[in-house]
This record gives sequence, C-alpha cells and structure tokens, in this order.
Amino acid sequence: MHRWRVRWTQEFRWSVIEFIGRSGWRDVKRFLKSLERSLNTEPAFLDRLKRNRVVMEYAWVRRKKGVTVLDRARRMRYRGRRYRLFYVLYEDIGRVWFVGFEPRTDSTYRKKRLR
Repeated sequence: MHRWRVRWTQEFRWSVIEFIGRSGWRDVKRFLKSLERSLNTEPAFLDRLKRNRVVMEYAWVRRKKGVTVLDRARRMRYRGRRYRLFYVLYEDIGRVWFVGFEPRTDSTYRKKRLR
C-alpha cells in the first residue's frame, strides 16, 4: 500500500487567495495537510472522500504529449458550508489533487418549494 499525498494546482491556490486572502491560504494549507495525515492513519477516511458526489469534469493537458485528459472532480465542504473544495482522486498513485475553490452563495442551494 502506498502513502497518500495531498496536492493542489496553482489555480486552486490563487482562487483561495482571491476569496479569503493569504492568511486564509495558510489555514487551507493546514487543513489539507491534516487531510493527508488522516488519509495515511485512518484507512476508512478514503471511503469518506469517495462518497462525495462527482460534480464536474476537470480537464488538464498532459505536458509531454499535449493530450487533454478529463477527470471526475468531487466536491467537499470547508468551514462548514461557507466554501467548496473540488478535488480529483487518483487511487492508483495515492494522490488527491485539489483543483477548485469557491465560496458558497445563497443562490447556489435555494430550496425548491412545492406549489
């Protein structure tokens, strides 16, 4: 069994800094490192990450070959329900890549009412 690593893209880091500032980035980085520790010490924690819904396809270009690869990105909450983190799981190499960050707005989850 391999050791899990948590990584992030440069776009993820920039969006965190844009929405919550540099001090917020330090908090998010601490959160991601604790997530990495949890993945390596609690085997059941991976199942919790897998249970999160796939919400979008994340496209990235392979450097040497120039091929566009589509991966399924999942969503998790950060600080309760205030922010969303989007990540891609690579079980074969033991990596979790964080690819997106955005604040949750009230319009995002409006309750649907029956008429």
